[in-house]
Amino acid sequence: MPARAVLAAALLLPSGAAAAEPARKAPAAGAAQAARPPAEGQRAEVLRLMDGVLAAPADEGARTRLRLSAGKAAAAEKSAIDAERARLLAAARRDKAETDAMLAAKAARTEAWKKDFSKACALAERAETAREAVAAYERALETFPVYSDNKALLADSGRDIRAIFFKTIQKAYPYLAEGRATADIKMLAALQFARASDLTGEYGGRQDQGAAEAALKKTEKFRLLEQALARRFESLEQGLVLYGRKHWAGALKRFNEVLAFDKANEEALYYRTLAKARAAAAREKR
Repeated sequence: MPARAVLAAALLLPSGAAAAEPARKAPAAGAAQAARPPAEGQRAEVLRLMDGVLAAPADEGARTRLRLSAGKAAAAEKSAIDAERARLLAAARRDKAETDAMLAAKAARTEAWKKDFSKACALAERAETAREAVAAYERALETFPVYSDNKALLADSGRDIRAIFFKTIQKAYPYLAEGRATADIKMLAALQFARASDLTGEYGGRQDQGAAEAALKKTEKFRLLEQALARRFESLEQGLVLYGRKHWAGALKRFNEVLAFDKANEEALYYRTLAKARAAAAREKR
């Protein structure tokens, strides 16, 4: 056993017993723990005093000074550990509070979207409000909040409102539903065109080419909206995967892609902030 370890063991025993049991392992381990102060100055002081005792083993004053210094070092180390534990707990509480706030904001925004979407569904139940229903469905797609856990909500909502549209079309314009089992984007555009034709006929007007072009544009807009939503889901999912792998730059790029469409996206903002902090911490360690 190194001389310093033997001496550290002896420090924990009465001076008379130290000579008889210089190498007891349990005290040596405890003393070695105490001899690791958190500050370099304290460490250097303990080592200096230890060397002094090794040079003059019979000097009881040197042994006492070393014992006191080692005790102070152990107390300082415990204080530093306690402070670090408190810091980590405080950081954990902050992280939890921020996470809870993000989840609450997501839930509130999702509920608001559901309420607006239910209005679109109600409009879709009547042929008289079909045009308004299609416009409301379009707005619902434009404002859908893309999160990592609500892709099924978008799919289910789309299926539900299209089923409602289909029933309305079957009843009011059965020729549009012939040979089909559900309403698709083209059918919704055709519904708008048919409804516009009905209104024109009711008021004695004549259907013009503009209505047909508007229906075609509506089809294209729905297609683009669905593609944009798919890209946002993909960007967020990839961002979270890269974040989990600690690829901060790649994660930031993906979260920014989501925010380019939706500046208020709570989940993308939350993880972008974390990714920036992790990236900065990684740079500091280099």
